[in-house]
Amino acid sequence: MEWLFSWEVSSVIVGACIAVAFAVLAMDDFRLSKLFFLIAAADASGGVVMWGITTQRPVWQSCIGVFLLMGSIGAVTVLAFRYVDKKRTLKQPTPTAIESPKSVPPRVTSQPKSNAITEKAPTLKTLFQTDLGIPLKVGSDSDLNPVAGSEVKPGVFGAKRRWRSYGA
Repeated sequence: MEWLFSWEVSSVIVGACIAVAFAVLAMDDFRLSKLFFLIAAADASGGVVMWGITTQRPVWQSCIGVFLLMGSIGAVTVLAFRYVDKKRTLKQPTPTAIESPKSVPPRVTSQPKSNAITEKAPTLKTLFQTDLGIPLKVGSDSDLNPVAGSEVKPGVFGAKRRWRSYGA
């Protein structure tokens, strides 16, 4: 048991488990990625405990060392789990929360016709209707309130690949 949790074996197992966790995460298997992060944390914790047991340092020094190392292993494990959860939410397709209303009067963009008396005057709803897809709830022409769930959604930033490979 002492050999299994020695620094030589423990460091190789922890490194391999973290590498496999990131490789599995690239293939979008989030549960398996969390499992490998957890195995890496458990093996690192076992190595720290075994060091605390077998060290020749005074007890108070080994207790402080084990306490700090176990806390850092736990914090890194929590961060790894949160990273996997963040990747999962980015990969899941988000349903379109903002739908355009079914019956929207056309926007007034042209010059008024000669028989402007028969045509209705534009309301504030038609004047302030945007192409951004932000639905507005109108109680009267004097108040325009955004509908719940129409807040700004996070977007993806960064450059996209724009190069092409041309045949030689």
